[in-house]
Amino acid sequence: MSTDYNDVVNRIKEERARLGLSQKEMARYVRINQSTFNKVEQGTRRFNYSELKYLCDSPVDVYYVITGKKCGEKYKEYFAQYGYEQLVNILNIVSSAGMGVFVGEALEFWKTIYVNAEVLWSNENKKKSEINMFFLIRRLRDYRQLQMARLLGVDPKKLRDLENNRNLPDSELIWRMYQVFELSPAFLLKDKNCLVNEICFELERMNFEIQGKILSVIEAVYSE
Repeated sequence: MSTDYNDVVNRIKEERARLGLSQKEMARYVRINQSTFNKVEQGTRRFNYSELKYLCDSPVDVYYVITGKKCGEKYKEYFAQYGYEQLVNILNIVSSAGMGVFVGEALEFWKTIYVNAEVLWSNENKKKSEINMFFLIRRLRDYRQLQMARLLGVDPKKLRDLENNRNLPDSELIWRMYQVFELSPAFLLKDKNCLVNEICFELERMNFEIQGKILSVIEAVYSE
């Protein structure tokens, strides 16, 4: 896993090149001027939360930018038909299946994915939208605020503000939440496209037979 935020900066540049966009055109997507966007690509400025939300509405693969993981196109159209809350449950299904077919370090990875999916499932489907994800993750890990703040490289006051919804994470903090806790950017950004890309990436890690079985379960759950 990447440990340097400069990798995020490089992936922003990579995505812009892939899409054939100028800095000015990319800046329009996030509603800043070209000079400010240039600072983002120079690594001297971070996207704030609102700018990241705008970026999620662009052709940029924000999931890849934050995580470094890129999925194929095979299942994107299929999963795009589902709503955000349904996709949260689908990630739960995929994660549960992953825990059943992996062992060792791979199993630990899937346990993390599964716990994250369970947290968000509870948050969305039980309508507890007021519960803050920073608070939830800290309580799940049984950390004190100071301990978690140190892990994230932020001042404890900033973490308190984040937990009490008095502040919002920027692109680096969302990246750090992924680095430290493997918390998908989809969860903090509440973004459907990120969630689709994560589901596709995790599904593609499995063999063809398992993929088919998981898709059958999803069809059974959501068949009318």
